[in-house]
Amino acid sequence: MQTVTMPANDVENIHKNDLDLLSPQSGDVYLVAYPKAGVTWMTEIVTAIYREYATENRNLGKEFGNAVRAHAFCDVCPMARRRNANNQNKMNKNVVGFDANGKEVYENDEEKRRRIISLHFPLKRMEKMMPEVFIDDAVKLIYVARNPKDIAVSYYHFHCMNEALPTPESWEQFLDDFVKGYVRWGSCLEHMREWNKKQHDLDATGKHGQLLWLTFESLKKDLKGAMRLICNYLGLNLSDRGLANVVNRCTFASMKADPKRNHSSNTIFKSDFLRKGKVGDWKTKFTVEQNINFNKFMARELENNFSRLRLQDDEL
Repeated sequence: MQTVTMPANDVENIHKNDLDLLSPQSGDVYLVAYPKAGVTWMTEIVTAIYREYATENRNLGKEFGNAVRAHAFCDVCPMARRRNANNQNKMNKNVVGFDANGKEVYENDEEKRRRIISLHFPLKRMEKMMPEVFIDDAVKLIYVARNPKDIAVSYYHFHCMNEALPTPESWEQFLDDFVKGYVRWGSCLEHMREWNKKQHDLDATGKHGQLLWLTFESLKKDLKGAMRLICNYLGLNLSDRGLANVVNRCTFASMKADPKRNHSSNTIFKSDFLRKGKVGDWKTKFTVEQNINFNKFMARELENNFSRLRLQDDEL
């Protein structure tokens, strides 16, 4: 596989219709994760929470039920925003995102909508390009971490099935590139480590509600409990029935069975976008030697402080 790194010039790597996503608005929720750590899942969760909240609070208008979802840096996310070249009635306006039903939302849309914006930004890039996110209390951040071994395996398979990405020469070569950070979005462990430090720094300055840290593993272990935590963080109350509806909609099986959420019509993918969604799938790919070496790598990069990242030793 050819080594892939992000361009040095941030702006060159952003489509023009992504620039507005880097200007936070009151009520925005930014979902951040390294690729294949769970940002797609978290997008579905927040969307479902908003949708159910709108159903239970119809007096609030449509801003939650009609929330727009978008992904910044769509040049490395081909299923994200794009120019509509076919619908003449829309005068070829840019697609700025999608609503909860998967319908395209066009630029200059006049409807009031909450924005759910997912991205893979490393912390330094986020601080450089949109520092307001860490200042405005009306903007929320949710970070999703995952066992780096499971990320490596999932990212490898994603390269194998995605025609927009270089096909790996082998699992061994991809793992070597992954460890060295020679993949899109750079080092996975640095990504998680820096964002975790940011959360602690924000807490230390009294901004406890600015960044919610979650793990893929915690979502798998107790999805309902995690959703209740997310609701509290966003200041939204759902009934037990509403919460159950959200949980049922956001199980991996439910998402995988839905062609829209599994992106089945996207010809750029040679197989299902949603593959397994399991904890510990790394065990099917890592050799004993690879596991030993990777553990040493994690111990060095994370300074043996797995608990601070809220990843348990038995998950690693």
